[in-house]
Amino acid sequence: MNHLFHFKFKVIGIIIVAVVTIFSAIFFAFGSFDNLMVLNFTSNSESSTPFLGQQNIFSTITPIILIVGFSLIVFSKEKNEMHYLKSIRIKALIITSVAFIILVNASILINSFFGTSFLFLNSILPFIIYLSLFYSSKKREQKK
Repeated sequence: MNHLFHFKFKVIGIIIVAVVTIFSAIFFAFGSFDNLMVLNFTSNSESSTPFLGQQNIFSTITPIILIVGFSLIVFSKEKNEMHYLKSIRIKALIITSVAFIILVNASILINSFFGTSFLFLNSILPFIIYLSLFYSSKKREQKK
């Protein structure tokens, strides 16, 4: 697979995901990022008139940075890229795609019945499913 990033990008992605995860844990545990506010141009749901509101910038950019970090991990080569990894990648991608379709449909049903949103989970979980499937299959293949 010549369309994958170099292994160095995987290391950068791991660092990005680790740093954001640590900051997210601190944010949720202590709530110490309350002063990181940004003005947000939104509309009032009652009167449909636009107004300036405040939104925490950290909670806004966290999912985007996590998606970038996970993308670097997923789309980078292994340190010792072997020929059998291509078939493992494809199998993991197919299973992840099916699981993601089921997850999205389930979250639509849950959202329509209970009014909750799983957007953050839907944006991060496919990467986690793919990585766990890929590395478990790789480990199984290396034992053979």
